[in-house]
Amino acid sequence: MEDHQIALDYPLLGLIKHCETLCEAACCGVDAFDFSPIHIASSLIRYTGKIESEEVDKVLSQLRNLDVEAERLTRDGGTTSIEVMNQVFNGPALFALSATIRDSLTKAVQLVADVQRFS
Repeated sequence: MEDHQIALDYPLLGLIKHCETLCEAACCGVDAFDFSPIHIASSLIRYTGKIESEEVDKVLSQLRNLDVEAERLTRDGGTTSIEVMNQVFNGPALFALSATIRDSLTKAVQLVADVQRFS
């Protein structure tokens, strides 16, 4: 049962940092982050005003990698930390984080599409 640290890369790293709105990770850990669709949508469009499908695909791939790590932790035990979030996760907690971000990402893409369609 060995502990690990996950080093996140962009674009998932940038998305997570963008969602640090409720407090600071150094203080509150995962509770500092608001992974609501509106914050994720804001992150996705902040540079170009539109969603880049390659970026969404890359985030989804990175979330699948988190799921693989969560499966390993659930099977083998132990924990892993995500330094930028100041949080230690066991397998089920890492699955929950990944699922939350994935669900909100899907909703964020639809939200932006709806706004662009009605603008």
